[in-house]
Amino acid sequence: MKNWILVVGLLFTLPAFGQVKISGTVTDSRGGALPGASIFLKDTYCGASTNEQGEFSFTTTEKGSQILVISMLGYKEVQRPVTLNQNAIVVTVKLEEAINKLAGVTITAGSFEAGDEKKGVMLKPLDIVTTASAVGDLAGAINTLPGTQKNGESGRLFVRGGAGNEARLFIDGLYAQNPFQSSAPNLPTRTRFSPFIFKGTNFSTGGYSAEYGQALSSTLVLNTIDYPARTQTDFSLLSVGGSLSHTQHSPKTSVTAEASYFNLALYFGLISQNVRWTKAPVSADGSLHIRQKVGKQGLLKVYALGNTAKSALFQPDPANIERERSVALNNRYMHLNSTYRDALGEKWWLKAGLAYSILDDQIQPEPAQINRKERSLHGKVTLVHDLNQNVSLNMGAELIYSGYRQTHQDSALHQTQTSFFAENLAGAFVEADVYLTSKLVARIGGRAEYSGLLQRGNWSPRINLAYKTGLYSQVSAAYGSFYQTPENDLLRYTNNLTFERADHYILNFQRVRQKQVFRVETYYKQYRQLVTFDRAEAGSYTNNGYGYARGVDVFWRDNKSWPGTDYWVSYSFTDTKRNYRDFSYLQAPSFASAHNLSVVFKRFIAPLKSQVGFTNSITSGRPYADPNATEGEVRRTPVYHDLSFNWSYLHRSSIILYASVSNVTGRRNTFGYLYNPTPDENGIYRRKEIGQGATRFVFVGLLITLSKDKSANQLNNL
Repeated sequence: MKNWILVVGLLFTLPAFGQVKISGTVTDSRGGALPGASIFLKDTYCGASTNEQGEFSFTTTEKGSQILVISMLGYKEVQRPVTLNQNAIVVTVKLEEAINKLAGVTITAGSFEAGDEKKGVMLKPLDIVTTASAVGDLAGAINTLPGTQKNGESGRLFVRGGAGNEARLFIDGLYAQNPFQSSAPNLPTRTRFSPFIFKGTNFSTGGYSAEYGQALSSTLVLNTIDYPARTQTDFSLLSVGGSLSHTQHSPKTSVTAEASYFNLALYFGLISQNVRWTKAPVSADGSLHIRQKVGKQGLLKVYALGNTAKSALFQPDPANIERERSVALNNRYMHLNSTYRDALGEKWWLKAGLAYSILDDQIQPEPAQINRKERSLHGKVTLVHDLNQNVSLNMGAELIYSGYRQTHQDSALHQTQTSFFAENLAGAFVEADVYLTSKLVARIGGRAEYSGLLQRGNWSPRINLAYKTGLYSQVSAAYGSFYQTPENDLLRYTNNLTFERADHYILNFQRVRQKQVFRVETYYKQYRQLVTFDRAEAGSYTNNGYGYARGVDVFWRDNKSWPGTDYWVSYSFTDTKRNYRDFSYLQAPSFASAHNLSVVFKRFIAPLKSQVGFTNSITSGRPYADPNATEGEVRRTPVYHDLSFNWSYLHRSSIILYASVSNVTGRRNTFGYLYNPTPDENGIYRRKEIGQGATRFVFVGLLITLSKDKSANQLNNL
């Protein structure tokens, strides 16, 4: 009997003698316990999970050399070789946090991105054509964001105390010279490019990437649509003209051709204007957009735009504002943009591009004639390399050629003056996105430039840091130096200058959750090396100017609280002063106001198949120089207020009726004053207002799309 007991006992204990016990502890990089981590032998069913203390233990009958795998969601997997014999194995493993770039922190300081839902967009491409005050204009929509400044007599982008020339526009990463239509003095203009060709935007109010240069204040980077979804034809019948476009789509090639014509003569005949036009603005546009897929991942895009415009009107004579003089403007413009991108292996991307622009302006302010010709050629090569999971490099080089020629003929004085210069600007940049943890990311880089015209170079360090403070919130900080070549109107007098400079310091907080965005940002911008001159002294141009801009921007967007309703509120406070150009002391420039508020509201009413919206913009008065004021006295224009409405009616999917009215209250907004250069017999300098060209602007459009499925419209690609 004892023998049978011994045999049975041996049968039950033999497996135990053949087993090896594996135990240990799993912690994070700081030594904290990681409960729920999985530990197992590769290609076997032997394993266990850690308890609340990060401890685990299991036994196995496997023998010899094996691979022990330790894994946990959110951490990098560890594989450790072990040799299984009769001895127990005890291991201690530290897991490093894995970087999840999609759910992690992103760079936001000074930047408003659109078109990527994962990043919590501030302004979508669709917003450009559905914002009441914009009337389909890119700059008009951007001007509802914080940091921007309303300048109704210009229509251009003025950002954080910066002048209009301090904001630069790029299409697919390439410089677009003269992106705004030419206009007579003190009349607003629009961007030349249709919003329907873009899939997304990145509007930087400061601290932008080292990839871009030659902008003291801001960049607006527009990305064209990669590949349209279908073949379709679009008609637009507008109260001021019309357009026709056709997209031919195939698996490898897509071609879009568009032509448009605008003539405001009929409109001006129906709606009274505050300007005496002798020839209402007339313009014609033609564009071609080609996309060609190359290989598995390559894409070639070519975009060409041609434009011609004419207008004539009477404006106050600067020599005597009591008189008017005729001013005629003829403009021709062409822009060609071509880019190619492709993958070079698994971790390298190439993007190369070439952009060419031509501007010919003929301006005739009686009795003179000014002919201005500008040429720009921009070549750029960019390489992106994923060094590893945590580090991505963006590097490249570029060359920008700019040619400028102006001829000024004065028939009264029988004089002709010609000025010409050419600039070759070489640039190179390198930038690294370093994901230090899932909560902390840094973008560190720099940009170098050399100007052949100025015979000077510069180096611009850039750094951005962002830290995720919660599941939906983060803080960001940015610093950078930014340089810009002086304006053409200055360089045609002298090239004995250097780059103008601005240093940006930015601190940002942002919270994005379920279609709600809250953002607050404070900044300080220090200007150096600004161009100064004395109008009475020839050859007095120097870079002795300086200044500052500081302020706070607040943004709130809510597309959640009320179904079918989307609205945002932007507020900016700006304190800025400069001593530059012909200023004699540090003072606020005439284009800057301290307070800017925009409220944009949109609501879709399903029973009416309509979207209605309004934009309410309020800007505090801007300073202006009054020769009648006492020395040191600061005078400001009245408060600017514009309330605009729009309505879109979806008759059916392929037919949209759109209408908008700007400044519905009829408020008379004043942007500044023109003064006589000499006083009258009473010692008073007489003046005239710089105001709106019309009290209101009424726009009506019918958008029709023809396609095979009969459900497409012009908004599909936005």
